[in-house]
Amino acid sequence: MRITRAQGVFFSIVMSTFQPYKKGTVLAPSGPCNHLHVICNDPVYYPVNDCYCILVVNVSSIKPGVPHDDACVLNPGDHRFIQHPSYIVYAEAVIWRVDNVARKHAAGEITAHDDMPEAAFERVLSGFDISEQAKPKHIRFKEKYCTNTSLIDQPEPTDGLTGT
Repeated sequence: MRITRAQGVFFSIVMSTFQPYKKGTVLAPSGPCNHLHVICNDPVYYPVNDCYCILVVNVSSIKPGVPHDDACVLNPGDHRFIQHPSYIVYAEAVIWRVDNVARKHAAGEITAHDDMPEAAFERVLSGFDISEQAKPKHIRFKEKYCTNTSLIDQPEPTDGLTGT
């Protein structure tokens, strides 16, 4: 927050910060250039890191003759940024701290991009279960925080306000 003074009156101006969200994408450095990264969940408190975090996967172009993970292949039309057949690099999935994401966005190190369409996003999440490159830690995070199955097993409220 920034405080300014105009004609003897103080004003507080709230500076907006980038807030990552499920199905959002960002351009972020990966190797020598920026790559599209898919955000797999809304920010959640992650006790392992003692902060709010998101699971992110990198999209990389398929190069002829170079091995790639075929658990989730994306093509032009799956997202505006994708111009060539590409794949999700599950081996490089990462759990990002939300505060670091906001700081890097403010510094211009990462840039928000278009949301990932629902059908393509579901393929990205499903790929964690198919890929031999996905790390168990990231699969567990995906299962706990990126899917809605945990909501299905929630008990019914006992206050009688369910609307049924």
